[in-house]
Amino acid sequence: MNLNSKSNEKDQGLGGKAEQSANHQYNHQYLQVQSVSRLIDTTISQQLLPRLMYILTSDQCQDPIPMFGLRLLSAIIDRSSQFFPTLGTGHETNPLLVAIASFYQVNHPRLNRHTLKVIQKWVSGRLVGLTELETLQILKNTNLLVTSMLKNRQEWCLEIMLDILHDLLT
Repeated sequence: MNLNSKSNEKDQGLGGKAEQSANHQYNHQYLQVQSVSRLIDTTISQQLLPRLMYILTSDQCQDPIPMFGLRLLSAIIDRSSQFFPTLGTGHETNPLLVAIASFYQVNHPRLNRHTLKVIQKWVSGRLVGLTELETLQILKNTNLLVTSMLKNRQEWCLEIMLDILHDLLT
């Protein structure tokens, strides 16, 4: 009986060391992932977002480059809304958001699903007040876009438009 208890202690001791080693390895990997994630976030906020205005509005960037820029911005914001303060809020709105707001109108060539997703995230985040939404013509253009899309039976974006309306009304 004494031999069995020593054998169990020995097995538990080895298992404990293996478990500690696995925990240490997991913690090390977790720290590496956090470090890489911070590096990606820094690169996005300091390198990409400042250049996105050029990608979206420059005459030198021909289609489909601006569409890919909108798609990239939409994906970044879907991943983390922490980048909205980088884009600007309140009275210090970034020109990038002003440009995106200018795309948000009937028959604009840059109006697509990604533009609508960015507007929807911006409105749902409640980062700006009604005055700024009115100044940027988000309120007026939402009404015009929904009316046009219903009239022309454009169902490709109806769900996103309804989400924008819901966020504006609540």
